[in-house]
Amino acid sequence: FEVLKAMQIVLTDGEKIRHRFDKIKDLKSWLKLNKALNLYYLATPTSNNLAQNEVEEFLETHPNNSYAYTLLGMTYVLDLWYGACESPLFCLGKATEAVRKALQLDANSSDAHSTSASIFFMRKEHEKAIAEAKIGISLNPNNADAYQVLGVILNYAGRSKEGVEFIRKAIKLNPIPNANYLHSLGFSYLVSQEYKKSIEIFKQVIEINPDFYFTYITLTIPYVQLGLNKEAEQAASELLKYRPNFSVNAFLKLVPMTDQTLIELARESFIKAGLPE
Repeated sequence: FEVLKAMQIVLTDGEKIRHRFDKIKDLKSWLKLNKALNLYYLATPTSNNLAQNEVEEFLETHPNNSYAYTLLGMTYVLDLWYGACESPLFCLGKATEAVRKALQLDANSSDAHSTSASIFFMRKEHEKAIAEAKIGISLNPNNADAYQVLGVILNYAGRSKEGVEFIRKAIKLNPIPNANYLHSLGFSYLVSQEYKKSIEIFKQVIEINPDFYFTYITLTIPYVQLGLNKEAEQAASELLKYRPNFSVNAFLKLVPMTDQTLIELARESFIKAGLPE
């Protein structure tokens, strides 16, 4: 195990994760937390639930591990995105509690500040989210996830030209990007109305991870805007296989978007694609 640490083996999506795991002394625990991280990166409701369970089990024996609390917070934020919470307030509360504990254990954790940014983001407090995300980057300028988080927040805050640069930086630091990174890049192009580019990237996401169904939601928008209604209906049909109870109004109520024009564009596209209101 010491050899692995010394070599800084790349284990998760091209990212060197040694700094996240350096306080874990036994291999079994190290592998368990890494398994949880890999499950989280798959970014599906099922894999996220499994990640959450793995982290909670890990924390039973490692109650002072800051990164584990951060990862737990990240899973609750993802639950919010997927509408998998008993209520949004429940998941926001659990995420906030976990990240507060992480920062108590390590106030200089780049990942904890980035996750704090995501929580502010989901609360639609974009300026606070941007400030926290920038702290996350300043604490570890090589943390690809921190750049991706800031890029996403900027996209949804109507600043996609800035957002895409941070996402490109994340991909540069992690040149084998996971589906979430690529989806963020595709969304940057979508918000910038570069619809053909966004479709190209979203298709890459589906090739990497066909179960990353969030992409089917966003893919309907550029298809409709380019008049590709049949393709939009196919994307909507794929989405409903994964999320049969999807509701346009419920989804848009949750999405932390500031641009009302884009929200209405999305609503129009979703309905034209055949998604239920």
